[in-house]
Amino acid sequence: MPRVLSGIAGKTGSRFIVIIDEWDALFRENKNDVSLQKDYIRLLRGLFKGGATTDKMIAAAYMTGILPIKNTERNQH
Repeated sequence: MPRVLSGIAGKTGSRFIVIIDEWDALFRENKNDVSLQKDYIRLLRGLFKGGATTDKMIAAAYMTGILPIKNTERNQH
């Protein structure tokens, strides 16, 4: 999805405003689905940690939730 948004932003010259309400609901409701959690974290990183790409496609982001952002890399064995 980040590649698609980046492509749209590149062609239109417009950036996106992203609103994610309860970003952490996936972790509360799917506590045992580690694969889904990792995919979701990869999506968020792709959207918001892409450096120059993020700056070109995201104008603003607002995320709500009660959990701190989960670091899945630290727990991989």
